[in-house]
Amino acid sequence: MKIRENIAIILKLTKEIRHMTLTELADFLQISRSQVQALMNQKANPRIGTIEHIADRLGISVEVLIGAPTVAICAELIMLLQKTIDILCGTSET
Repeated sequence: MKIRENIAIILKLTKEIRHMTLTELADFLQISRSQVQALMNQKANPRIGTIEHIADRLGISVEVLIGAPTVAICAELIMLLQKTIDILCGTSET
């Protein structure tokens, strides 16, 4: 999977899971709406600082965001899934 594709998938999932508009997602990520849209459409070539910032805002590692396959990433994805379940069940502070 390509880096841009993986970032797009994660942003789309985040938007869907959290029931956010594009503007709300951009506000949450603290980047422009046009940049989020470009990332989701795989049109942007984000700088490493932007990738690090997005990963930080999402609470995931850069490796997960860009799709580097490792066992640690699988564990982190499981933790992210658990956070999502907690949010959907209303048992999380986030």
